[in-house]
Amino acid sequence: MTDDSDVFSTAFRFRAYPSEAIAKKARRQIDVHRQIRNHARKQLCEAPVWDQPSAYEQHNALTEWRGKWDRFAEAHSKASRRTISQLHSDKNTLEELRAKGYKVGELRWKAPREFNSVVYNQSGFELREKSDQTYVWLNKIGEIPIEYHRDIPSQNQVKEVALKENANGEWTVSFSTTTDLENIPDKPSLSTISEE
Repeated sequence: MTDDSDVFSTAFRFRAYPSEAIAKKARRQIDVHRQIRNHARKQLCEAPVWDQPSAYEQHNALTEWRGKWDRFAEAHSKASRRTISQLHSDKNTLEELRAKGYKVGELRWKAPREFNSVVYNQSGFELREKSDQTYVWLNKIGEIPIEYHRDIPSQNQVKEVALKENANGEWTVSFSTTTDLENIPDKPSLSTISEE
């Protein structure tokens, strides 16, 4: 078992080119996650400070929510938990800033234009090769061709995959990876780097 201090995190980002049909599915998934986030936020904001649900409690409540609202059942379950975890992370960040004397607001309701990504962690994603083209497969969305311009090292473990539609309409896929420090290659010395 490795200690967190023995782990190195790296992110790899690639342009993505979803078809029109896949982009439509992706936007729907993103919107479902936006609604899950807003519902979890509403619960937090309506509860007294001493009785606010934890991320763990809201993760467990997802089963009930999925039974109550069909749309919530459309989302990948682990990705849904990741959406709730991010909300609680945002809440903790605001509380830490407030404790340091900064003037910060509250968790805000997100409109569709303010929520443009979905994150899969641990499962629900796969990197695939077909006919010299690399794809990322995302559960509930499908296969998306990506511009795989550099390999993710084999020793890196992919922890999360994020699909995002940028304001300019372009799509990107980001892979968050970890590797043991002992697997990181040494930097070449300056004397071995040739001048161009």
